[in-house]
Parts: sequence; structure tokens; C-alpha cells
Amino acid sequence: MSTIPLGLAVRNKLPKQLEAAGYQCRARETSGRERSGALRVALQQAVQDYLASPGLESLVEISELARALAEEGGSSAEELEALRAATLKKEGGFDKGLVLDAVALRPEFVVAPSSSGDTDANSQDNEDNESEEEKDPVKPVRNLMPWETA
Repeated sequence: MSTIPLGLAVRNKLPKQLEAAGYQCRARETSGRERSGALRVALQQAVQDYLASPGLESLVEISELARALAEEGGSSAEELEALRAATLKKEGGFDKGLVLDAVALRPEFVVAPSSSGDTDANSQDNEDNESEEEKDPVKPVRNLMPWETA
């Protein structure tokens, strides 16, 4: 019988289920970096599986792997759920299907550049930017989301 090396993180009962189905398998418990790495690889695979063929089973796998990664990082499944619920309350969910197409900084929040160190080149850049802003008044701005820092 040929053996196929896998090195995959699997659910706890899978080795016994494979043996009951007539397969021989070798499994071992991991910890630390090896366990974290294997869980991350399994999460990536579960996400790829879902994207290739959306289904509830793949979402269950993703959810279970997220819980395992939270526990690996020192948090409990309950803490993960509490944070999920708090974030839902604070920021809302994804149930409306909103897509953010553009963000512009309101004029009252724009800070004028300091006059120190301005050169003719900088002045020219500012003039170029002003003409671009006239063409497209909604200019995307980064670091405006509550979870981002400047």
C-alpha cells in the first residue's frame, strides 16, 4: 500500500473515521508554531474551497478554524463570539450588502500644509493637485476608517 504524505490539519475525529473506512493513517498532535501554521493553511484552503464552491459546509469549516486559531492565540471561543457580537453592535453587519465606492475628506477636516519648506516644485505639485480635484471632487483618502491609525 502506498502512503500519501499530507501534513494537513484535520478535525479530531477524521483519523478514526478513515480507519473505520478501511484506510491506514498516521496522525499526531501538534502545538505552538507548527499548530498555528497548520491551522492557517487549513483556513486558507477552506476559504479557497468556499470561493470555488460556496456552501454552508465550507462556512462551518471556516468558523471552526477561526475558533481554533482564537484558542491558539490565547482567547476562548466565547471571547471570539463576544467580540463578534460587540463589533456587530458597534459597526453593524454585512447583511445590507453595502459597498463603499468612494470616500472624500470633508473640507472642514482638511489641514492646510505648513508653509515651512515649501519650494516652487511643491507649489507646482499643489497646483496640479488642485486641477485634479476640480476634475474629480471625490478623491479617495486612506486611514479614515475607525480601525485604522494614521
